[in-house]
Amino acid sequence: MIEGAMNTTVHGNGSLAPPDALGFTLAQSIPLAFVLFLVIVGAAIGNIIVVGTLAQTWPNTIGKPGNLLVFWLAVADGLLALLVMPFSLVTTIGDSWILGDVFCQIEGFLFTFLTTSSNMALGMISLNRYYKVSQPSASENIARARAKKLLVYGWVHAAAVAVTVVAGWGNVSAGEDLVCLPIWDTSARSVSNLVFVSIAAYILPSCIMGITYYRIFHIVRRRSMKVIPHESSMKEADRNGSVATNNGGAQAGNGAVAGPSRPTNGTAHFTVQSNGANGVSVLPRAAQPILHSTYHRHATENKTVVTLLIILGMFMVLWTPFIIVTFVRSFAPELVGPSTRASTILMVFVNSAANPVVYSLRNTSFRAAARDFVCACGC
Repeated sequence: MIEGAMNTTVHGNGSLAPPDALGFTLAQSIPLAFVLFLVIVGAAIGNIIVVGTLAQTWPNTIGKPGNLLVFWLAVADGLLALLVMPFSLVTTIGDSWILGDVFCQIEGFLFTFLTTSSNMALGMISLNRYYKVSQPSASENIARARAKKLLVYGWVHAAAVAVTVVAGWGNVSAGEDLVCLPIWDTSARSVSNLVFVSIAAYILPSCIMGITYYRIFHIVRRRSMKVIPHESSMKEADRNGSVATNNGGAQAGNGAVAGPSRPTNGTAHFTVQSNGANGVSVLPRAAQPILHSTYHRHATENKTVVTLLIILGMFMVLWTPFIIVTFVRSFAPELVGPSTRASTILMVFVNSAANPVVYSLRNTSFRAAARDFVCACGC
């Protein structure tokens, strides 16, 4: 296929397509429509399960700050799957936008609003996680109030960005895309809106995620340096056993005795660790639950870091091509063919389908609750 200077697409068989046609042959449209259908079904079902699972256990889970933000993410991705993606499938099958200009403007607003909202939700989730890791002693009421503020800001931010593309600053058009999108050119007004939308919808949430994940990583790493010695001491103590004496002393497995510096009348419980030729060290048994709790928190934080890195990597891989193609298309549209445009939009849709999968696979308790929700639905 060759895209001419008059924005008319010439198919390989010599037939001309309308100016706003996608420019696909039948052999290209069928597999694209099939993949798009799978993405729509996956995104809709996955996000509905997330929303339903959290709603089913609303009194117990939705009040938790992290769950509130995940709920927001699932709502944004689910609405994108239900209100935007199906019309992309219709456009793919029909080879052009057939629903009129007014509905095109609505779809352009929804696409910009919901994708920006989803991206901001990812950013707010990472910011909330950073607060939780860096301020573990903060009360849940404070954390919940903070999460609500982040949620409100994210929705308002997304709405403000979407309004600019339909209120005269940007220009929404069916063009030759799977969905109605803002179309930018080289005029000063158009370029300024392109830069604004790119920063607000992509660069800002990317920076929030990158900076907060970097700081979370260093906090967890610093804490792990403190936890590892305690963990080894705990394991060594378990091997040596614990003893109790009535005179305040503790008998170690190698015959060494350790105890309080002064006699006690009661029974003292210790965990005794053998250090070989260097003697023994004494760890009060009451401290063991604290160490176990600290180790569990450390393991949870490590798992959180891995999950956040997966989300960040997935977001960058699936969104960056779309942003690059958008900029290239604005300044040199002849360099961007229909397959490239369709592929990058499809990758954005895949991101909305993948988010609930990542959260469910990385969260054991959520998987169990999701199974209960699905079974309750009779599915």
